[in-house]
Amino acid sequence: MKHREQTVKVTEIHLDQENPRFPPVSSQREAINAMLADQGEKIATLALDIYQYGLNPSTKLIIFKAGSHFVDGDGNRRITALKILETPSLADHFPKIRKRIDSVLKRPGSVPSDVDCVVFGDRDSARHWISINHGGALDGRGHIDWNPEQKDRFERKPSIGLEALDILSHRGLITNDDKARVNKSTLDRLLSYKEVKSQLSILKKGEHFTFGSIDHLKITVLNLRGKAVDEVYTAKKRGGPDSGASFLEV
Repeated sequence: MKHREQTVKVTEIHLDQENPRFPPVSSQREAINAMLADQGEKIATLALDIYQYGLNPSTKLIIFKAGSHFVDGDGNRRITALKILETPSLADHFPKIRKRIDSVLKRPGSVPSDVDCVVFGDRDSARHWISINHGGALDGRGHIDWNPEQKDRFERKPSIGLEALDILSHRGLITNDDKARVNKSTLDRLLSYKEVKSQLSILKKGEHFTFGSIDHLKITVLNLRGKAVDEVYTAKKRGGPDSGASFLEV
């Protein structure tokens, strides 16, 4: 599976007419239309990001030789975005997308004309790496997306529920299975009630929270396993404007 890294002009790269996103097509124009039909709004959003910030420098396209040209094996959304930024009329069959692209081009930015690629000799030699990029987790071989909890940590969003789960987990008071069964948004809602904050001695210091009654916090979290937000609202309605006391009980 020999390959090389190379900077290639966008005009020299063809979309894959056998892209798994859609049935095989017979021309580049059909491939662009198929991509826009499948991913149009997302491609328009990607086009704006590329126009403002450029292409992601950490992710190269996977392309391979097919006769006298290159074919995009992995990165068809990016190439589609670049081609319609360069030639907006390619999106004419999709008026909403065309309108968004015209709007993008009125803003400060630029359209990259070259792309950093990893070049393979043919489709078969690129197949393994294309699969790695699009096959999901693949038992650890592929990409593993962040869950909402991990995304919040990356975004540094203060969350009373997330901090509660973290402190209980770090102290070994709940298991990973317990955490997985608790809806964080529901826990955020419950722990925001004044009565619950009072009973659990929850205080906010800066952007973080302290929990004075860890044992009762553990009970609350365990009682919330498998509970939907509607059940918290029902408990609130039944017990008064700030009530969530039923989730604090053993």
